[in-house]
Amino acid sequence: MVILPQLVISVKNKQVLASILNKYKDIISVYNNFRSIYELDCKLLSSDDILRLSMEISKMDGVNFCEPNKMLNIVPCNTLYPYQFYLNNATGEDINAENAWNITTGNSDITVAVIDCGVDRNHEDLSANVINGYSVDNPTGYGSPIYPNDDFSHGTACAGIIGAINNTKGIRGVASGVKILPINISIPASFDYGFPIFAAENKIANAIRWAVNNGADVLSCSWGGPNYSANIDSAIVYARTEGRNMKGSVVVCSSGNYQSMYNYVCYPAAMNGVIAVGAVDRDGEICNYSQRGDSLDLVAPSNKYLSIGEIYTTYITGQGNIGNNNYTTSFGGTSAACPQVAGVAALVLSVNPNLTEEQVRAILEATAKDLGSSGFDTTYGYGLVDAYAAVYAALFASTDHEIVGSPLIDTYGQYKIEDLPSGITITWSVSNSYYNNVPQMIPNSPALGWCLLFRDNSHDIKNDTLKAQIKYNGVTVQTLRKIVSAYGDFWGQYTSGGFSGEINYTHTFGVKGNYATTVTSPNFYGATVTYDSSGATPTAWGFNPSLGRLNFVAPASPPGNLIPVVINVHDGCGNDYVLYAFASTANSINVSYEENGITVTLIGDGDSDRGSTFDQPWTVEVRSATTGVLMATESATSRSATISTTGWPKGIYIVKVTIGKEVLTEKVVVK
Repeated sequence: MVILPQLVISVKNKQVLASILNKYKDIISVYNNFRSIYELDCKLLSSDDILRLSMEISKMDGVNFCEPNKMLNIVPCNTLYPYQFYLNNATGEDINAENAWNITTGNSDITVAVIDCGVDRNHEDLSANVINGYSVDNPTGYGSPIYPNDDFSHGTACAGIIGAINNTKGIRGVASGVKILPINISIPASFDYGFPIFAAENKIANAIRWAVNNGADVLSCSWGGPNYSANIDSAIVYARTEGRNMKGSVVVCSSGNYQSMYNYVCYPAAMNGVIAVGAVDRDGEICNYSQRGDSLDLVAPSNKYLSIGEIYTTYITGQGNIGNNNYTTSFGGTSAACPQVAGVAALVLSVNPNLTEEQVRAILEATAKDLGSSGFDTTYGYGLVDAYAAVYAALFASTDHEIVGSPLIDTYGQYKIEDLPSGITITWSVSNSYYNNVPQMIPNSPALGWCLLFRDNSHDIKNDTLKAQIKYNGVTVQTLRKIVSAYGDFWGQYTSGGFSGEINYTHTFGVKGNYATTVTSPNFYGATVTYDSSGATPTAWGFNPSLGRLNFVAPASPPGNLIPVVINVHDGCGNDYVLYAFASTANSINVSYEENGITVTLIGDGDSDRGSTFDQPWTVEVRSATTGVLMATESATSRSATISTTGWPKGIYIVKVTIGKEVLTEKVVVK
């Protein structure tokens, strides 16, 4: 769909139009009008911006409608197209192809191999799309005496459903712009519409490998049987793993036409990773002949009764039942359903050739129209293939979207996802449940794709996950995540010489002298961080604002005469902080307050192995800085001790640590 840089708007009166023009005076102006309908020039560059603007204006009072001006995909009058109900069924089910064609009709760089009895290369609706292929009875290639053309019509019928040219003749293919690679596996004239296999297994396996080695992106296989073949299995695994430059070729097979005889999906459709396709009638009801079971993936429209063909498609030259114009109305079965799905897979790859075969399969399944029991079932698989939904999802997946916004919320944080296509919905959430609700979170505000988060001074969050689930027709097509924090003052984490801890509201922390120290903090993203010459000069220094990370080495200070590295921080929210990193080869402590508890971490060379234990017991006391009251005391042998502050008044407390004859003190704020 091509969106022009124009809007069409209908308003109740000229006053409404005047207010809109005034509000958006920098980007829109009237260039034409028809009574209450106005055409507007739009200076925005991107189609997505125009879509968002039209949605925004549509919601205003006094606006009847507002929509972007689009270039429509005018379908040439293919003479038999009105009879192709599987593409345009106004009263029943179809594969939603016409909407998909507004995005793509197929890219000539995409090749679909029709592994069958050959394809009529001279057909008026196929000749421009059919390329040289392969015959198992004469591997020298297409056009040999043994393979001048398809003499059975089954392959030509499948090829027409996939890629008949969009012209003024005959039918139209699902993916009329792709290339057709004909593969003749020497199926005899007694072949019965997809069941069973009447061809040598080794020849079929060789044909699959040849197709993969010669550029087949999709393999359409409207045949199958009850018997397993390790050789064919190996060839299909090769296609799915080695095809398309290791992205894998997409393999599509019909499920089989003898449900009354075989109550399971036939082989190789039943093989893991193969897209098995069953058949439904015009009303979306499963056809009684269509084989089904746990291996079924999708369904597509076909004839209701196997004995009565209903699918209009191409036929071999000089024959057919529509005059003598090389078309038939008597094709059907799961043989006709399979190439529809193969054609949709080709459309998907046309808009996003970087997808793996597994991703293509997942998109087709996730976007299918659910039929029968809710979700996957053994009768309809994941449902009726939906060309538009699948192409839309693939097109969307080709854009590298992300949540844009600061990791640190000062007063409020504004987050957005840019360049979203139309027709999607977004569900926002935060892993911290308190921030999931209004007024802390306002999702999709001020417009779709935006989210506002407001900091609550009494509820800090640190390194929580903001998640955006992007959906089409209720199906999640992409999930984006961003780590966010909302708190007052400065907070960070550090590692130094094998030890780690938090930097809290005191802004002081102890590090190992002459060891590499790494500090990470949401305050560091987009910040300016420097060291102050009034303190110790680090022997190494490196800061990365895009990663929110500081690396430095602090020189060791002698015990009793510690000189800190003084770190100045001007963070992305405009706040200024000073941090003090005290380095020593002797013992020091780091004190942090978090969620009703004070954690004291011992740092030093008091032990030889620098592990989690210390070589002698130590004690910690906590007193109120204002009253001197002893609040808690605890002994420890590990490097850390946590003291509960439940019920303590807010305020400043003195932490005293005693290690033998050495006494270390630190202040901490309890919030």
